[in-house]
Amino acid sequence: MPSELSNLSAYNSAIATGSLAVVDFFADWCGPCRAIAPLYEQLSQTHTDVHFYKVNVDNADDICTELGIESMPTFVFAKNGKIVAKLEGADANKLRQLVEKHK
Repeated sequence: MPSELSNLSAYNSAIATGSLAVVDFFADWCGPCRAIAPLYEQLSQTHTDVHFYKVNVDNADDICTELGIESMPTFVFAKNGKIVAKLEGADANKLRQLVEKHK
């Protein structure tokens, strides 16, 4: 199950590992976010070598400002503290592909 990150310090710690970290930027009121949430949960269970996180954009202004998050959902893929890919929108196939490509 994805862990929730609530501040920039937690985000920076989460992406600092050598393993792939996927961060889902979502909002409770976002329909596409709710639609893709079950797939994101499933991916977190099937790809145990990948770290999955969630950031509620309404509760984490510092992270969103730092990364320039403007649309939801946005998925950020990071390794070793560096962003390796970014996906804006609820594209299930692209989400799966990016997890496979970068893990």
